[in-house]
Amino acid sequence: MNAIQRSQKTLKAFRLLKAGFKTSIIVNDTGLKPDYIRSLTKELENVQLKGGQLPEAKAILNTHFASIEGYAFLSTYLTLTTKQTSNHLDLDVLARAYQLYIKIRNQCELCKSSNTSAIDINEAWVLLRSFKINNIVFHRCRHCYNHFIIPADKQPNATCPFCYLKRKVS
Repeated sequence: MNAIQRSQKTLKAFRLLKAGFKTSIIVNDTGLKPDYIRSLTKELENVQLKGGQLPEAKAILNTHFASIEGYAFLSTYLTLTTKQTSNHLDLDVLARAYQLYIKIRNQCELCKSSNTSAIDINEAWVLLRSFKINNIVFHRCRHCYNHFIIPADKQPNATCPFCYLKRKVS
């Protein structure tokens, strides 16, 4: 890697750290060493290093609300991607989609009134990666016709989170 490539990767690592990505995701995307990423964190104000294991998609989608949250993020990401980038997991697009998802979520009355929390940017990465490798899929409800996401192995038994919430409120 030449000096220009290293500088570009370092600048990208700074952007990803500021966005809140975990070290392992940044290392995977940039190819920079974990120790180097940790040293970059020290140069940034108000940025805490995020370590630890990433959850599995199934663990993220463990509630009906979480399934809706995941669907909202994935739909936003897919809206921002082009055919050229649709197979590539672009972290810059992911960060933009995540910011937009949070803005949309903050306008949602149901989100404000419920005790649910937004998925974080690292969970968004896990969901997107799982979607790209078909571990989670879009499923269409045969009652309300809304789409939602579920683990691929759960399809036949899938309960629509929108129908579930409608029944719960009624």
